[in-house]
Amino acid sequence: MRAVERGVTLFDTADCYGAGVSEKLLGATLGKKRKEVVVATKFGVRIDRDGKTFFDNSRKWLDEALEASLRRLRTEYIDLYQVHYWDRKTPLDEVFEHLTEKRQAGKIRWYGITNLDLLERGIRTAPEGLASCSFEYSLVRRHHERQILSMTSDWGIGFLSWGSLGQGILSGKYGGAPQLEESDRRNRPDYVNFHGNKLQQNLKLIKAMRQRLGLYPNMTLAQMAIRWVLEYLKSSAVLVGIKTCEQLEEIVRASDASLRPEDVAFLERMTI
Repeated sequence: MRAVERGVTLFDTADCYGAGVSEKLLGATLGKKRKEVVVATKFGVRIDRDGKTFFDNSRKWLDEALEASLRRLRTEYIDLYQVHYWDRKTPLDEVFEHLTEKRQAGKIRWYGITNLDLLERGIRTAPEGLASCSFEYSLVRRHHERQILSMTSDWGIGFLSWGSLGQGILSGKYGGAPQLEESDRRNRPDYVNFHGNKLQQNLKLIKAMRQRLGLYPNMTLAQMAIRWVLEYLKSSAVLVGIKTCEQLEEIVRASDASLRPEDVAFLERMTI
C-alpha cells in the first residue's frame, strides 16, 4: 500500500510467480485501491507435477489461467494481460484472436507480449488490442534493443523493461566482483552479468557511472540506471523488484530526477 501512496500506478506480476502467491498478495493488498492502479499479469508458464516448467498458450489454458488470475487478484478485469512466453505450438494469430475475445468480454482491457519478437515471426502489423511488449533490458543488457525500437516506434505500443537493474549488478551494492551466496541463482552461467568478460565490462561501466554521479549529488547508481532507460527509450516503463520501503523510496525518487542529454549519450556509448 505504501507504493500506491507514493504514486506507483503500475504493478506487474504473473500467475507463476510463487505459484499464484504473488497475485494473491497483490489482490489482497490493493483492496479498494484496485481501480486507482494498472494491474499487469501474465499467463503461459506452467509447472507439471514433477516440478518441470513448460509453456502453454492454448485456448483451454488461457481460459483457465485468466479465470484463476481474476480470482487471485480479486478483480473483475485485468488492465494488461501478457503472453509470458510463446509455446511455439499455438499459432500466434489464434492466441491474439482469443485475447481479443477476452477484451470484448470485458475480462481484460489490453494485452501485451513478453520475451517475444513479433517482427522475427513475420508479423508486420500490430494485432488489435496489443498495448505493450516487454523484454529484459538495462544498461548491461541491450541485446533486444532493435526489436524494442522497431515495435514501439512502428506500432506505437509501450515497452516494459524487466531486469532493469541487471539482476542487481546496477543496484550500487557492489564495489567489485559480487560475492554471492552459494544458493544464489545468479551463480548460474545463464546470469551472464555476473560472470567472465561480461562481469568485467559491467564493473568498468559501474566505475564510469560512479564518476558521473559526481554531477548528480542526490542521485544513486540505481536511479541513474533507471533514468537512462526512461530517457533513452521514451515510450518505456521500468519494472523493478522491491523488497523494502527504503528500496521503494529510492526507486520512486528516480521519477523526479533527470539526466543531461550528454550523459545519456555517454552511457549509450559505454554499453554498445
